[in-house]
Amino acid sequence: DSATFRKSDFSFLDDLHQIIGLVLTGNHQYEVGKAVAQLDERFENARRVLNELPGLQYVKEEQEEILRRELATLATKKKQLDNYLALSPLQ
Repeated sequence: DSATFRKSDFSFLDDLHQIIGLVLTGNHQYEVGKAVAQLDERFENARRVLNELPGLQYVKEEQEEILRRELATLATKKKQLDNYLALSPLQ
């Protein structure tokens, strides 16, 4: 099962605000522990998503070279398709 990249999975500010609020109001030891555990789980999920991103093993220059090659292939295929579509149907 491939990880899905969602921007919300990498937004932790609300969780931190909740934990700080619980700590500041006091006597919420169980809720603080639960909130910290949930935040830790969200961090772990974010790590997993990042580790499963395709192309992570390549440096930026390698990714750019792969993109350049793929774009050149796409341009060639588009030109071939245009040439094919321009042929007369009776040829």
